[in-house]
Amino acid sequence: MTLSRLALLVLALAAQGCTGGQPARPLSGEVHLQTVLSSSQCGRLGGGTTVVLVTTDTEWHQIWRRLTGRQLPAPELPDINFRQSRVAIVSAGRFSTGGYGLNLYRDTASVKDGTMLLPVQLSEPAAGSVVTQALTWPCIAIAFPTTGVTRVEALGASSPLREPPLPR
Repeated sequence: MTLSRLALLVLALAAQGCTGGQPARPLSGEVHLQTVLSSSQCGRLGGGTTVVLVTTDTEWHQIWRRLTGRQLPAPELPDINFRQSRVAIVSAGRFSTGGYGLNLYRDTASVKDGTMLLPVQLSEPAAGSVVTQALTWPCIAIAFPTTGVTRVEALGASSPLREPPLPR
């Protein structure tokens, strides 16, 4: 084998080693969660309960405007580093009164084969309580580490499947 062919072979093997030749393996285990927004006035993300997985700055800016467009003054956009984190947004759909909200009941989520089950619960007004007569769209936005999560589920709904990121 000539020296130039040997050099090409070494470069090709080194390049494959940098990427591993395959996408990152889906994660299984526990992931730490951080609430970045919880609101009763998020606007419509879809019909009924909706889960959205945000993976880029562009998506984050667009969806933030949709989530906070009804709030005055609009809250400042949280800074998310999408090289290290993702954001899952859960919307409970539309309600005809106030008193509804979404929150995390744990600060970790279980992940199995790349699918993360978010510990989100819907709070409702107590029976017979006085509530505002206004349309509300409760939602919660949750940041978590990037590693291998390809789908998010909460309240019986799931985000579309996303391919795991290639290693950098």
